[in-house]
Amino acid sequence: MVQGRGLTDAQVEEVAGGRVWTGEQALARGLVDQLGDLHAAADKARELAGLDPRRYVPLVPLSVPRRYELPQPLPAELDGWLNSLKDLAGERIFALAPWEIRIGG
Repeated sequence: MVQGRGLTDAQVEEVAGGRVWTGEQALARGLVDQLGDLHAAADKARELAGLDPRRYVPLVPLSVPRRYELPQPLPAELDGWLNSLKDLAGERIFALAPWEIRIGG
């Protein structure tokens, strides 16, 4: 990241350490060039590759499961997993995912 972003080691250290930033926060910190969706990224990739902006570039949609149910009965290692999740929540580390997990109905 230091070379690609033109940041010093100290600047990278200020924003590093496993932190997760929103797009706007990353933009303000110089971690991304611009905000956009997958189509904007494909347009930028075409531009950087020197391709005609009208050139067709197939984008492959990836489906994600809408619902995942934990196996019944719950595995014995679930207790350790839940404790790890509790520890992560205590560290205030959160992520948004395109699916949800429901336990028990």
